[in-house]
Amino acid sequence: MQQHWLFVASSGQQFTAGEEDVPALIRSGQIAAHTLMWREGMPQWMPAASLFPSLFAALAATQPLVAAPAVATAAAGGPPSGAPSSRMNEAMVRRLVEPLYERRRWIRLVGVMSIIGGVATLPALLLGLLLIFAGLAALKLAGQVERAQATGEVARLEEVNRQVAKFFHFQGVLLVVQLAVAAVLAALVLFGVGAALLEGWKESGPGADGAPAGGGTRSVEDIRFPDLPPPVPEQ
Repeated sequence: MQQHWLFVASSGQQFTAGEEDVPALIRSGQIAAHTLMWREGMPQWMPAASLFPSLFAALAATQPLVAAPAVATAAAGGPPSGAPSSRMNEAMVRRLVEPLYERRRWIRLVGVMSIIGGVATLPALLLGLLLIFAGLAALKLAGQVERAQATGEVARLEEVNRQVAKFFHFQGVLLVVQLAVAAVLAALVLFGVGAALLEGWKESGPGADGAPAGGGTRSVEDIRFPDLPPPVPEQ
């Protein structure tokens, strides 16, 4: 009868694995050296390294190139042991920044147009300054994207993220200000239209004596001629 192992994952959950599945789980990292394991007949849980020393020894022998740089980096005061190599970091940084890198010209165009728009609207001081700051942030973002793609440095990628956040911060504030200005202008227009309609109604309304205000058309009875009309000719 095949025996099954119980092991405790890093999340604290318990999982079951067959004897033939243990080597693959160790190679994939799902069972680490410190992972506690147990099966029927054992008095207590034990770490996987003490139960399968040959498997962990073989795993360590196949990863000397990864372990050595990590140890050297830790000795130099860098990231702790187990951190990915610098070459892996560079590839990851380039892959993460690639979508922005492919659109860097559009980012620069947005920056230049924002600065031009800010200069044009400087009489509205707040709007102009916000546009200029947003444009400068976009231009700086494009530069940081190019540096991150060229160097593959994690610090450059972090700076890219900061510039993206700064650009959208300025854009958000700018949109709020623009909406506020648009609301004020719309209110002024509505107030002006309402005042004009009210004034027109007052001018076209009835006067104090019931006659149309401003002198409307008089009736036939109100017409007065200075002289008597000539007699009507006989037919």
